Amino acid sequence: MRTVAATFAILFATTCLASGIEELDQACRTSDAAACAKLGESYLAGKDVERSVEKALEAEEKACLMNNVPACVNLGLWYQGVEGIEVSDEKAAHYFEKSCELKSYAGCLQLGYLYEQGKGVEQSFEKAAKLFQKAINLGSTDALVNLSMLYSEGRGVEPSIARAVSLAEKSCQEENGQGCNCLGILYGSSPGALRSYPKAAESFGKSCKYGTSQGCVNAALLFMEGKGVPLSYLKAMELSATACDNNDGQGCNNVGALYASGSGVPKSFDKARAYYEKSCNLHYGLGCANLGALYQNGNGVKKSYAKAKQLYEQACNMDEPEGCNNIGVLYLNAFGVKRSYKDAAKYFEKGCTLGGGDSCFNYGSLHNRGLGVKKSYAIAKELFGRACDFGDDEGCEEYAKMEK
Repeated sequence: MRTVAATFAILFATTCLASGIEELDQACRTSDAAACAKLGESYLAGKDVERSVEKALEAEEKACLMNNVPACVNLGLWYQGVEGIEVSDEKAAHYFEKSCELKSYAGCLQLGYLYEQGKGVEQSFEKAAKLFQKAINLGSTDALVNLSMLYSEGRGVEPSIARAVSLAEKSCQEENGQGCNCLGILYGSSPGALRSYPKAAESFGKSCKYGTSQGCVNAALLFMEGKGVPLSYLKAMELSATACDNNDGQGCNNVGALYASGSGVPKSFDKARAYYEKSCNLHYGLGCANLGALYQNGNGVKKSYAKAKQLYEQACNMDEPEGCNNIGVLYLNAFGVKRSYKDAAKYFEKGCTLGGGDSCFNYGSLHNRGLGVKKSYAIAKELFGRACDFGDDEGCEEYAKMEK
C-alpha cells in the first residue's frame, strides 16, 4: 500500500506541473503576454519542462511584441550572457530601448550602461546621462549612483562634485549600498571643503551594512589608516572578513595581509596563505601576487620560485602591477630563472604602464644603467618621476638627484 500511495503522489505532482506548462502555452497562443513571458522563463530555466533556448526566445519575443515590459528586459539581459544564447550587445540594446520606451527604469538603466561603455551602440556619455536621469525619474536608485559618477568625472555633463554628492546622498538615503559607497568615495577624495574622512567612514559603514562588500573594504582601509576613525586593525579585520565572506577578493586579500603582518592579530602565514588563495581564486590579482610572495620567501609554504612565478604571471595577466614587477625581479636576480634583463624590462614596463610605482622605478634603473634596454638618462629620469607620482619614495629620491 505504501508503494502504491507513493507512486500515486509522484504521478499526481508530475501531471499537475505538466498541465501548468500546458496552460501557459495555451494562454500564450491566445495572446496572453504575461503567460508568454512566464512560459519563456520556464523554458530557459528548464523549470517543470525540458530546457529549450529556442522556445524560450520565441515565447519571450512574442511577449515583448505585445509590450510586456519584463519580457523585453529579460531579452536584453539574456543577450548579454545566458548559457545557450549567443551574446549580442546590439540585440540587448534593442530590447532595452523598447523596455525604456515602455517606461521601465531597468530598461533605461541598462541602456544607459551600454551607451556609457559603447557596447552595441555608439558610445555617448550624453545619452547615458539622459537615460540615467530618465531611470531616476522612473524610480531607480541605482541610476542615481551612475549619474553621480558621471557628474564627478564630467562625462556627458558639466562636472559638479556638489551635484555628484547630492545624487549619491539620495541613493544612500534609499539604503542603496552602492550609493553609500559612492558617497564615501566622494567624501574621501573630493578637494577642499567637501573632503571629510569622518563622513566617508560613515558612508562606507552604511554601504557595508546594506550588503555592499566594497563598502566594507573601504571602511576597513580607513580603520587601517586611522582616517576619520580611530586606528583599529581589529575593526579593519572584522570589516575585511565580512567582505571576504561575501566573496570579495580584495577583502580576502586584506585579511591575508593583516595575518601576514601580524597587524591586530597574531602573525600567521598559514592563515595568510588561506586567505590569499581565496582572494586569488576570486580573480583578485593582488591576492595572487601576495600568495606568490609567500612561495618566493618560503613563508608558511615550501619555498618555490616556480610556484611564485606562476602566481605572479597569473596576477600580471589580471593587470595587477605588483605581479608584473615581481616577475621582473625574478628575471633581474636570476631567482629560479635564467637572468634576463630584457625579460625583466618587459615586465617592469608593463607594471609601470599599469600604475605600479616600483615597476617604474625598476624600469628606470635599467634605463639608467643600460641593462636590457638602451641606456637613456632622459628616459630614466622620466620613469623615476612617474614612480614618484605613483607614491614610490625611491623614485622621488632618484628624480630629485637628477634634477640637481
